[in-house]
Amino acid sequence: METGADIEMLRHQANHDDAVTTALYNRGTLEKTPAVAQLRVAHRNSQNAPKK
Repeated sequence: METGADIEMLRHQANHDDAVTTALYNRGTLEKTPAVAQLRVAHRNSQNAPKK
């Protein structure tokens, strides 16, 4: 979208039913995704660690 691509074309390529869903995915969100994934894994690992 930032590059001027048509939202409907992007929606179709992403297989979203609604263009609103497609609009939620922007460069800022995609840049934050790896950090969020790492935090989720760290939290999951701490919850699943053996109790002492």
